[in-house]
Amino acid sequence: MFTIEPLYSSIFDHSTGGAYPHTAAEPWTPFNLFLGYTDPASDAAAMAAIQLAASVIHQTAIAEGQSTPDAILDINYAGLGTNLTLLYGDNLPSLRTLRAKYDPNNLLNLTGGWKL
Repeated sequence: MFTIEPLYSSIFDHSTGGAYPHTAAEPWTPFNLFLGYTDPASDAAAMAAIQLAASVIHQTAIAEGQSTPDAILDINYAGLGTNLTLLYGDNLPSLRTLRAKYDPNNLLNLTGGWKL
C-alpha cells in the first residue's frame, strides 16, 4: 500500500524553527509505504522490497523535478537506518552539541527512536 499525505503550503506559516529543518521554500509531502505479510522469516525480504520501492519513487520524483537527492525526510515516515542528515539536515551538529551538553551520559539513547 502506498499513501501520500498532501499538505497545504501554509503548514510552515507559523513555524519558528526547531530540530526538524522544514521551510516553505522546500515543501514536502510525506508518503507511507506499507507491506503486509505474516511470516517473520520474510522480514528481510519485506524490508528490502519497501526500501527498493521508496528508492524508485524518490528517483522518479528527482527526475521529474519534484525532489532532490538530499531532501529532508519526515521523521515519522523515515525507514530504519535512515541517515540522520536526511532527517535533521544542517541542524544535526547543533543537536549533537546540545545532546553532549545536556545528556552527557546518553540516557536518552536508552529509549527507542533516532540516536543523535
